[in-house]
Amino acid sequence: MKTSFFRSLSITLITLGLIIGNQSAKSASVSLTKPPVALTQLFPRVVGAKSTYEGFAEYRASRTLLSIQKPKNKSSILEIMNFSGKVADPSGGGSKRNFNFRLRYLFTKNSVYEEIIQADTPFPHQIRSLQMLTLPLKKGATWQQQITQNKQSKKLQAQILELRTENGRQIVKVRYRVPMQGMPQGVYEEIREFTTGMGLTYFEKTFDKNSENRFQYHLYDLPE
Repeated sequence: MKTSFFRSLSITLITLGLIIGNQSAKSASVSLTKPPVALTQLFPRVVGAKSTYEGFAEYRASRTLLSIQKPKNKSSILEIMNFSGKVADPSGGGSKRNFNFRLRYLFTKNSVYEEIIQADTPFPHQIRSLQMLTLPLKKGATWQQQITQNKQSKKLQAQILELRTENGRQIVKVRYRVPMQGMPQGVYEEIREFTTGMGLTYFEKTFDKNSENRFQYHLYDLPE
């Protein structure tokens, strides 16, 4: 009888182990198909949400979250957020420039990239494919990215300068630097801040050889 008892106990333990193993495998599979919450929670998640920005020299722009998609094919990209936007024409319609722009955010298992799909010079972002954030999100964390600027390969260096909390929301402040002619000491610099549920809430960049000359804009109206 003891032999029968231990045989039943062994079978029960093996079955339990298989169930737990299968559940762990499923959990691991899910975690590999969804971008990390630590990154996605920093951005608006409601399709149709519109954000308005204003800043230097009467700069004003708005952007709308068009869609959140899963890639059709297996790749390192786990999620895509598509945006469209428009920069206000300061001439009141007299300029022939294209003030519309389109962006997308590409989420991987540990990073989020901004990719400029279409934009003209009124849109102030310089880097067409930027690794905006990468894990871990902690002060002092750094990463490097090889980018192409003006048909030249350059090394961009990024660093998280600050993490703080305001009104119950986490804010991540990041600095990006890349060699570029016509900039202070030959280095172009951007500062960006990302806020929980709001996405990009502050942007600043150098635009000539004087390091004190800075273009900046900030979130004016919350995503709605």
